[in-house]
Amino acid sequence: MYGMIASALDRRAKTYVFMSATPHFADWFFFARQPKDPAAYRVQISSIDPVLYVPRLSPARIFFQFANKDQYVTAAEAAEYYAAAGVPKQTATYAAGHDLHTAEVAADRVAWLASELGLTR
Repeated sequence: MYGMIASALDRRAKTYVFMSATPHFADWFFFARQPKDPAAYRVQISSIDPVLYVPRLSPARIFFQFANKDQYVTAAEAAEYYAAAGVPKQTATYAAGHDLHTAEVAADRVAWLASELGLTR
């Protein structure tokens, strides 16, 4: 999530892989301690929501990886990211939890990066 913001400000990279990210920092921060006024806090930090920065990455290519058993990132949030991103982009959803710790996820990520970076195995 922080990488989306940094990448929007430093445009040197030409391809990205983002995994299991929530589009709004408040959603992520609310998993820990709750602020006294959640609505005010959400408004206060909304200007730095990662979903606002991901459109700025275009024309860099983006590969989003999400999990269908993610306890933190919903399918609607994953779709929000994908819709916000410019093109070119790709997404994949895996039978996995939030950590996306499966061989398939890793293989897809490596294949994507190898292709994007012009590497051969």
